[in-house]
Amino acid sequence: MPPYIWERTGWTQFRWNNDKILVILGECRLLQGKLLGRVADLGFDLGSQAQVEILAEETMKTAAIEGESLDMKAVRSSVARRLGLPSGGLRVDRYVDGLVSVLLDATRNYDKPLTEDRLYGWQAALFPTGTESVICGKKQWNRHAVSSIFLVAPGASRSSIFPLSFPNGLIRARIKILW
Repeated sequence: MPPYIWERTGWTQFRWNNDKILVILGECRLLQGKLLGRVADLGFDLGSQAQVEILAEETMKTAAIEGESLDMKAVRSSVARRLGLPSGGLRVDRYVDGLVSVLLDATRNYDKPLTEDRLYGWQAALFPTGTESVICGKKQWNRHAVSSIFLVAPGASRSSIFPLSFPNGLIRARIKILW
């Protein structure tokens, strides 16, 4: 079995069992309704704080998937700043700020098409210039039979470089399949 979902045959042809998923979705909707009711009871200021906490938790969990451990204070500060709330004046962590930016864009603009430009914007936010970067450009994806991207991994060992290769046109083709 290929290690990446996008390498599996028919990966975009989703299948599910309605009998199993409807029970879980029903329970989730009930909990969602209870949560939304509680947030509404809190009022605007506390509702904004709840929004900060929810997005901060999502940011922490997303980073954990990649093996990253983030400073919760920096995450909360970045989320608050991005939502236009007081941020506590903590120093800006570019990686945290980039991840928060991507998550906000993905959740606020979930109904907009995923385009190459949007994907490049996410890439730029997640991998700002410097040692934590992806060495890749739009022209590389258009010119080469196989596009080579080198991920310079952040962390203790800044010399870790991981080559990633995608067949020419793969990203563009996958975007068209999904949207």
